[in-house]
Amino acid sequence: MKRKICSLLLSSVMTLSLLAGCSGQGVSIELQNDNEEKADDEVETSNDTDSESETESNSGDSSSQADDTETFEESSFGTEGYPYDIDPSDPNPEDRMAHNIYLNPDLSNTSKAFSAFCIDFKTSDDANSTYWSLCNWNMHNGSGAYAGLQNASNKKVAVLSFWKNEHATDSDKELATLVYPDDTADTFDNEGSGVKWIRDYSWEKDHWYRMVIRAFDPEWSDGTVVEEWIQDKERGEWTLYAAYDTHIKDSYLEGNMSFFMENFNSNDCNELRSMKLNNIYVMEYGTDTWTAIDTATLSIDTEWDNKKGGYNFGATDEYFWGYTCGSGDDFVKTQASLPKKGNYTIKMSDSAPDFDFVHDYGFETTVSSEPLYRIHVNWTYFDNYEEDTWREMGVEPYENDVYVDVSDGSSTIDITSLRCETFENTDTYYALVNGTEEKIYSHTVSEEGYGIHIFRDDLTYNISWQTSTNTIDTDCYAEIWDANDNYEVRTRDDYLARSYTGAWYFAICSIKNGVLGEFDYY
Repeated sequence: MKRKICSLLLSSVMTLSLLAGCSGQGVSIELQNDNEEKADDEVETSNDTDSESETESNSGDSSSQADDTETFEESSFGTEGYPYDIDPSDPNPEDRMAHNIYLNPDLSNTSKAFSAFCIDFKTSDDANSTYWSLCNWNMHNGSGAYAGLQNASNKKVAVLSFWKNEHATDSDKELATLVYPDDTADTFDNEGSGVKWIRDYSWEKDHWYRMVIRAFDPEWSDGTVVEEWIQDKERGEWTLYAAYDTHIKDSYLEGNMSFFMENFNSNDCNELRSMKLNNIYVMEYGTDTWTAIDTATLSIDTEWDNKKGGYNFGATDEYFWGYTCGSGDDFVKTQASLPKKGNYTIKMSDSAPDFDFVHDYGFETTVSSEPLYRIHVNWTYFDNYEEDTWREMGVEPYENDVYVDVSDGSSTIDITSLRCETFENTDTYYALVNGTEEKIYSHTVSEEGYGIHIFRDDLTYNISWQTSTNTIDTDCYAEIWDANDNYEVRTRDDYLARSYTGAWYFAICSIKNGVLGEFDYY
């Protein structure tokens, strides 16, 4: 039989007394009224979007069992649970959905640059057409990404998706590449474009799950790889769900590292959905130490005009919690006295992950993530030449550069395939080696001079420094380090050479198959 939603049209005095009675230790609730600015209600997420799920949901039975919904004789906002009656047959002619609940961890005491993120999650109300987005973040110098668990078409799945990288200079590297499992990721183009991996992961309600997002730079790639690991905490098993090569060099996780719970299909609006979250940890970029995050902001969406129903959120000593259901009127509009945002602090109930997140991807290491040789060229001009005379002849006397000629070594290079990627003041060169494109060397310009990094031990490099005029006197030298930090200095005066055209130049060195030697005058 249809049950009417309990009225919350209480006087402001009664509302405040109820809230005061349910406030717990470490909890502060921020009351907001309809006449407050809308911006105060809005919550930042790493992608700032209330996106529809990329997984299509069938329009099956949208009802839930009313008898399974816990009711309260004395109900109030802020007490854990859903204190309002639910009508599974409540009409929804405008195809509205239940409200979203957001959680933003307090990252104010961190660098906001992370190599890993951890969160524990549980639900007792796993309604169909629900996405629990456990982490939303951005890649440094890249695009946004998100990961979590779904109940889509009554199928339990996991998600790892990346938006298109608008910062990429190479169109072939705008989309992240799935490197685990051995498959091809799907693409999406709703509300932006990107790649997604949404596949079966048989998670269960009333089980605690731990998700870890990990970013690292493997030796087999020149880009940062991001993994999603999931653990069923009751069974203790870790599963590598998916991994992408982002094609972004030296990247890391940044942004709000936020969570949201979303009803993405109006057919299942009237079902109850819930979440519990705890044990949020971040690993600062460049360290191997986990930092506990025990404070967060919970909030409800207020900016979307396609929602209905009620909500409740808060925290116990050990976890953050939230409930939404689309049955009934939109509480954001009809119950203006209800809080829309609250700050909470909990206790960590479990330690940070103590697991060696290592997976053998089976790729051969064909390029070093660190240079095999580093060469720094610096110079100081002397004043015994007539600068203005050269300029009158159309020659810029300060014009100079370091030249790197690459040829075959133990491997074969297709020099015609050489291409350059530029980021800030560094040019990185790639070419086909034995038919596969590899990183060859990089060239950096700074106030201190030129920096050359050599990445392969199976090719021949001839490296020289040349000026636009032969009569300029200069104190020029090259510092050379190998991978073991063995150090050598070579000066222009000791390695001055003359080309077949008669031009003088600084013949710095040759590096053949990883061995430093004299310049090869071929």
